[in-house]
Amino acid sequence: YQKKYSEALKLAQYSLILSKKNNDKSILPFLYGNVAKAYEGLKQLDSAIYYYKQKFVLLEETKQMDPQSQINANVNIGSLFIKMNKIKQI
Repeated sequence: YQKKYSEALKLAQYSLILSKKNNDKSILPFLYGNVAKAYEGLKQLDSAIYYYKQKFVLLEETKQMDPQSQINANVNIGSLFIKMNKIKQI
């Protein structure tokens, strides 16, 4: 599985580059979520948290934040803090 997450990370990061290059902000939150998920799979939890937080910010900036998206973003970040035993930082 490690190799698949590494490949997924490369593809997700490349997609981010293309999206930024084309100034397509509407898809960025989704792409940041993909990068975060790949880092989570690689057990690089600090990086996963960073990208989940970026997803959260971009959802707000692009006015795509709805209650379900907000819940999902918070659950993703919260579950990583729990895995890292950093519950007080939530």
